[in-house]
Amino acid sequence: MCSSSLKIDGERYLPWMPLARWGVSHYEHLGRYHFLKQAAAGRYILDLASGEGYGSHMLAEVAEEVIGIDIAADAVENAKNKYKKENLKFMQGDGCKVPISGEKVFDIICSFETIEHVNENEQVLMLKEFSRLVKDDGLLFISTPNYEYTHGILGFDNPHHKKELTFEEFDSLLANDFPYRVFFGQNNYYHNQITQLGTNCGLYRETILKHEKDAFIETSADKKIPILYLCVASKKEIKFDFSASYTYDVNNTVLAEMLEPTNQAQLFWSTDEDYSEENSFIKKIGSFDDGLIEITFETGNIRVRNLRFDPLNGSCILILRKAVAVYDDGAQEEIKVSRSNSLYSEGSKYSFSSTIDPQLYFNVNPNKQISEVRFEVEFLITNDAAKMTEDITIAIEKERALKRELKQKYESVIESTSWKITKPLRKLKQLSMKNEGQV
Repeated sequence: MCSSSLKIDGERYLPWMPLARWGVSHYEHLGRYHFLKQAAAGRYILDLASGEGYGSHMLAEVAEEVIGIDIAADAVENAKNKYKKENLKFMQGDGCKVPISGEKVFDIICSFETIEHVNENEQVLMLKEFSRLVKDDGLLFISTPNYEYTHGILGFDNPHHKKELTFEEFDSLLANDFPYRVFFGQNNYYHNQITQLGTNCGLYRETILKHEKDAFIETSADKKIPILYLCVASKKEIKFDFSASYTYDVNNTVLAEMLEPTNQAQLFWSTDEDYSEENSFIKKIGSFDDGLIEITFETGNIRVRNLRFDPLNGSCILILRKAVAVYDDGAQEEIKVSRSNSLYSEGSKYSFSSTIDPQLYFNVNPNKQISEVRFEVEFLITNDAAKMTEDITIAIEKERALKRELKQKYESVIESTSWKITKPLRKLKQLSMKNEGQV
């Protein structure tokens, strides 16, 4: 558990983010700064939206001086306390009104995954500030998610983003202030490499494969869809010859994590209603074949007011048989669910078929220290099966509701005054039609 007060909420990258949930985010964020480092030696650099400070610290290893600016006071304070170098400074500021006077100050400005966090008008203001502060022959390194990938392929809507950009929108926004632009795409691929022993890759041959009809076939470079666009922009012709950047993890850490059983439960604790990854415990779950599963978290004597139990990192339908808090004095207390984000619940049965992040909330005694929390859970259905089952259940319920509605309308009609008054007329019509049929 990290001692930093910064919370893992998906808005900014933090080096201690759990691999099980955030995985390749580590490679993406670190990779961008390593790409920039090839042009950073001896340069005066502004890192706008420096966040936790890790990237500014990396650049300061080779740069003449680095200034990291972030709008969040807690992030700036964390960076100042954690990363200390003579050529590295951190300060609080807004990217739309950078607190640095003058013009043509920096050799390089970088702002990774920032522009999408502000609205369209603010994006223009931010680019004007970059234009003011970078030297005429200086470089702007800027990246943003590929809207067509995040929304078109993943169908993901990031709540922290105000305006994501297509490639055309990104290019047009930059063109107003930076006539020279070189674009790069970033993505994560599992790959195989053959390199000379003891050396870094220089020239290389890239073979691009796709899997089709139970076999791999070679394909073209345009099939590589970037999840992020990175642009190097300038007011003058860019003469620096950039190399493609590969970031290798010799431990294959994320892949190893992916190959482990992915089912896990997580217990969050808080003294208010605010929950964070730092204040949580993770427990891996094996097979569901055994029916009832006991999940125990050893919490180490914490004094809290609220608990949030995420029983599975995926959709599921379950029965919570029991939840028990064990206090430091040995006393045990059964705790009850105060609320949940389930689609519906019936007694101790909860359906989390509409979410991949099921959550059960509990209130506990804030005056006692909890040493252990135990849950007895019976998973009825998990993952895709839960969603399919729920779709069927909802369809059946809609049909039942329609039948009830039609029955109510029918009963309302036959009880109405107009129906009773017109009853003789309906009888005459029936007799008339019967007589006509006999003629």
